[in-house]
Amino acid sequence: MIYISILCWTLAAVCNAVMDTLADKPHFDQSIFYRFNPDFWLKTDSWDNKYNDIDGDGEGDVKGGFKYKGIFRILNNLLDAWHIFQSSMIVLLATSVVIMFNHTENLNIFNQAWLNIPAWLLIYGTLWNIAFSLFYDTILKK
Repeated sequence: MIYISILCWTLAAVCNAVMDTLADKPHFDQSIFYRFNPDFWLKTDSWDNKYNDIDGDGEGDVKGGFKYKGIFRILNNLLDAWHIFQSSMIVLLATSVVIMFNHTENLNIFNQAWLNIPAWLLIYGTLWNIAFSLFYDTILKK
């Protein structure tokens, strides 16, 4: 199960790298996403997809309210890439943490319990930074 936790943690870091890549035009234009429709992929252009267009300009307006309301409100987070990756990151982080905490008795690295928490923080923190940097600085670049 620890491998699933580590995989979820790593994929969450990748989602975070994608989010940062999609966050602004300069990073978007230098990424592998530059060929994709910015109205869905570029955060500065796509954020308004979840709102109703009230002035007829084809862009959603905060004053127009969310497109989906009530129990379907969560669907608003599926209308642009940045929010899809943000939602995915949160689910993956939560999954990783729940799995890790449910299996901590089998995951002792050291005999002294007080050393295990900093050890796992170091492992997960290093893993996050490596995965994030690898994707943000290399793999997601064009």
